Amino acid sequence: SVRGLTGSILARAAGESPSAEPVTTWGAIKLVIGWFAILVAMGIGVLLFAERNLDGVVSALEQHFSRSFWTGLLTQVAAIPVLLLLLVGLAISVIGILLVPFAVFAFVIALSGLMTLGFIAVARFTGRAFFRSSGEARTVKLRWLFVGLMIYLGLWLLGAVFISSPVVGSVLRAGAL
Repeated sequence: SVRGLTGSILARAAGESPSAEPVTTWGAIKLVIGWFAILVAMGIGVLLFAERNLDGVVSALEQHFSRSFWTGLLTQVAAIPVLLLLLVGLAISVIGILLVPFAVFAFVIALSGLMTLGFIAVARFTGRAFFRSSGEARTVKLRWLFVGLMIYLGLWLLGAVFISSPVVGSVLRAGAL
């Protein structure tokens, strides 16, 4: 398959048949460029409207990197069990059962927001490590974010370029992940 190992596994998990149209190299590159544009827009939004929160996450990364890493990893692993515990707690009462769809929606939105904030903070932290600059504080932070996103999505772009090679493309995408 042209999708590579990871693409084939994800396609089967999504219920696609093996005869589904494979993703082309250009299609994969466009997908990476699209995600880059979305993450830059989200990063600018966070810098404009939640800069203090982002600065707090970045400073936590700077001061306690290993603790931040393990906390983030544990949070991702514990997300589904916490959601199931929340649903069981709500299912105890009749009113709670009615709140289950809202709780799932709110949980997914909150978790997505926290994960996005964490990724944007890591991208800015990484950009700062690779790109030292001077100037107005907000402009410098935007440069750091842009460089960090280019580094991380550059790995995905490399995987997209080699999507036609099942082994190399899969290894590069697994490394990017």
